[in-house]
Amino acid sequence: IPHSTRWFYLHHTSDCSTSNVVYCICCPCLKYYIGHTIKPIKLRIAQHLSNIRLGKFEAPLVSNWLSYSHHLSDLKFLVLLTLKSGAGSNQTHRLLRREQRFIYEWNTISPMGLNKEIDWIALL
Repeated sequence: IPHSTRWFYLHHTSDCSTSNVVYCICCPCLKYYIGHTIKPIKLRIAQHLSNIRLGKFEAPLVSNWLSYSHHLSDLKFLVLLTLKSGAGSNQTHRLLRREQRFIYEWNTISPMGLNKEIDWIALL
């Protein structure tokens, strides 16, 4: 876990087509971004790569990537957890809650990490 002496163990297997995941993008400068998606992870990572290529500076991930001149090939990601398929909006809310918990516990809010903020309401 970044900024901690604690360990995190993966309890699942996944591949690029796995959906309903919370994931972590690891920046070469050792900052982390936590996100979630109901789509296959390969599509979400492709969106991040596209945002970097197009220079969409709204997100700390993109601005950090470009300001340090990291290469697209340096982008590494890890699926932190998968949820079994469930009912639509409830599934999205469950993923959002888990994502927000990781952001909080791993302290990935900018400037320590690459997330903008925590959605505290999602944690309730």
